Amino acid sequence: MAACLIVGCWAAAPAGSREPDATIGVVKTVSGTAFIDRRGASLTPLAGLRIELGDRLRTGADGALGVTLRDGTLIALGADTQFVVETFAFKPQRGLLGFVGRLLRGDAVYTSGEIGRLAPESVEFHVPGGVVGVRGTRFAARAR
Repeated sequence: MAACLIVGCWAAAPAGSREPDATIGVVKTVSGTAFIDRRGASLTPLAGLRIELGDRLRTGADGALGVTLRDGTLIALGADTQFVVETFAFKPQRGLLGFVGRLLRGDAVYTSGEIGRLAPESVEFHVPGGVVGVRGTRFAARAR
């Protein structure tokens, strides 16, 4: 299993995203080689960089990346990992809650935020060949 990375608490992302719902989280920790692929560009993440829906999070052989989503979900990625958040909805006042993430390769540790606590059935964590049913608050996954 993947070693757990410590990921800090949520801090509000700076204003001014391209769309009201485009920012779904923020980079909290980075070490080694890491990239965020967004709309054809490859960004080098630093703590505080906004995460947008559809971003591909990648780490190299010496990399690790920790992100916190708007609902408090924590995702920690180990070396040689690729991960994409495909769906993210967090509007509890309107009953809109959902998370779909896809681990394409590597190791990840997932810790549920409010979406997982309020509507665990609306959380999907895909790995090659299956889907992890999120009914608890924390798990590690490996995709090779």
